[in-house]
Amino acid sequence: MTEADLKGGLMHIARSYLGPRYVMIRHEDATRSGVPDISSTGAGWTAWWEGKIVKGNSMVSTGIQDLTMLRLDRAGFARYLLWEDSGDYKRVYIARPRDVVNMDGTHNDVWRSTSEMAYARSWAEVHKMTAQHIHKIHALGSRRAAFE
Repeated sequence: MTEADLKGGLMHIARSYLGPRYVMIRHEDATRSGVPDISSTGAGWTAWWEGKIVKGNSMVSTGIQDLTMLRLDRAGFARYLLWEDSGDYKRVYIARPRDVVNMDGTHNDVWRSTSEMAYARSWAEVHKMTAQHIHKIHALGSRRAAFE
């Protein structure tokens, strides 16, 4: 399973689950390095989502992506979707950028203990739980309420 497969599956399920009052957009464009993969807009505001596959404690990300995610979260709302396949179970960790990226630009695994996590036997079920989380975040209606 690739990042593109996981993002495509999430987009399909999220658009169906969230309906026409939400706008989900994939922003992957090789000419605009650093822009997060997905944005969701609903209930009057936009959230940014960067998807990464995690193997062990490592993930591949560029410095500009990490910097952009940190800046977007400071100015608004941004989260990493960290996908992990353990064989029997598929997981997504929904993590704050500051729990993924150290100040020196290196990655850490603080997100394993601070993130919201969903797991299931199929990616479709994980994506449905992620869509429910996206809906919950928007339904709360304010950035402050979304992470307290």
